[in-house]
Amino acid sequence: MGRTSSKISLLINYLEFSKAWNELNESVIKNLVNSMPERIFQVINRNGSCTDY
Repeated sequence: MGRTSSKISLLINYLEFSKAWNELNESVIKNLVNSMPERIFQVINRNGSCTDY
C-alpha cells in the first residue's frame, strides 16, 4: 500500500508542477533567462556563496 500511495503522491506532485509551469508568463521566463549572466557572475565572485537573488 505504501508504494501505491507514494506513486499517487508523485503523480499528483507532477501534475501540480506541470500546471504551474504551463501557467508561467513568457515575460517571466524571459526575465529569468536574461538575469542569468548576472547571477552566474555573482556566484563566481562569491566562490559559490549566496547571491542577491
